[in-house]
Amino acid sequence: MKTMLHQQVCGIATSDVTYEATGLEASTTYYFHIRKDCGNGNYSAWETISFTTSVEPCLIVENITSSNVDHESADLSWDASTGNTFEYVFDENNTAPTGSGVATGDVTYEATGLEASTTYYFHIRKDCGNGNYSAWETISFTTSVEPCLIVENITSSNVDHESADVSWDASTGNTFEYVFDENNAAPTGSGIATSDVTYEATGLEASTTYYFHIRKDCGNGNYSAWETISFTTSVEPCLIVENITSSNVDHESADISWDASAGNTFEYVLDENATAPTGSGTAIAAISYAAEDLEEATTYYFHIRKDCGNGNYSEWETVSFTTSSTVGIEEKEMATFIVYPNPAVDQIIIQTEKKQGTVKLMNTNGQQLAQIDLSETDTLNLFEINSGVYFVVYEFNGNKAVEKLIVQ
Repeated sequence: MKTMLHQQVCGIATSDVTYEATGLEASTTYYFHIRKDCGNGNYSAWETISFTTSVEPCLIVENITSSNVDHESADLSWDASTGNTFEYVFDENNTAPTGSGVATGDVTYEATGLEASTTYYFHIRKDCGNGNYSAWETISFTTSVEPCLIVENITSSNVDHESADVSWDASTGNTFEYVFDENNAAPTGSGIATSDVTYEATGLEASTTYYFHIRKDCGNGNYSAWETISFTTSVEPCLIVENITSSNVDHESADISWDASAGNTFEYVLDENATAPTGSGTAIAAISYAAEDLEEATTYYFHIRKDCGNGNYSEWETVSFTTSSTVGIEEKEMATFIVYPNPAVDQIIIQTEKKQGTVKLMNTNGQQLAQIDLSETDTLNLFEINSGVYFVVYEFNGNKAVEKLIVQ
């Protein structure tokens, strides 16, 4: 019969009464066996205890960051974790959540529809499985103020040589700041506050480019960007020649004179046409003209306009005179008359020394529009006459006189 010998297993000798087990596997049961060494090969029986290591700790989410934060949205991101998913809570509470969050396998979150000037909190934890979660980690960010939108539909109108009107769209609850200057660069400081949506620029220089800068004031130091429009004032208007008179009229000559105009010259046309010239005239720097070699008993028209330079001319002004006749015993009486009011609206009154002769209303094309006999009435009605420039022709005793009429 064979006898089986029990093999003795030796342990690790120690005089300590503690043992630190390290490098263990998570979720694993281990056994610790121990016996006493009484010397000379005398040992106690083995005693054993067991324990099970805990699950692998679920580490916190790392590198949580916010980016692209504006007044209504923001982007959140964090580090990936192999084999794990996440839970998040997005709110306005800086305290860590006490319950579950929204599960996600992503490593980004886009927050939209946010309120301006508001602090938000993004809480996130790792889900390591089997109910094993990391601690909540939290970051915060504050959305920017509501953007102050630019002023829209800025326009200029009624621009002349010395003034202009500027207008823009209203903006509910907001006021504005403006700067008006000759600089096309946007202002670097504040402007003039206004709640209006129009601005009347006056006292301007002719032929000058101006810039109107405006921005919206949305409150609390929140301004829109400056918006700018420009306009250029027109040239200085060339005013009409004044006080044109004829004198020393005889059967073959006449003298014409008019007021001087500092810095300006003139152009004239002498003809037998009551209509204003359509082209250029003869340049003259003097303020008088001697008409010679005229036909007797003939009505002449002297047209004159001011030359203000650079192609800028006044309107033509016209006076008429009639040369005398050398035929016959009795000299014909000159035709003179007064028209008032001028400018006129509904009617004009003709004043003459003798209430005789005829009065005709002519347009600038020489067409007759109306006629009255002064022996019957001295009033010429304008009810059916459009606004514009016309000529009133008075004829008496074979002579003519012409006055320019403005109908408003």
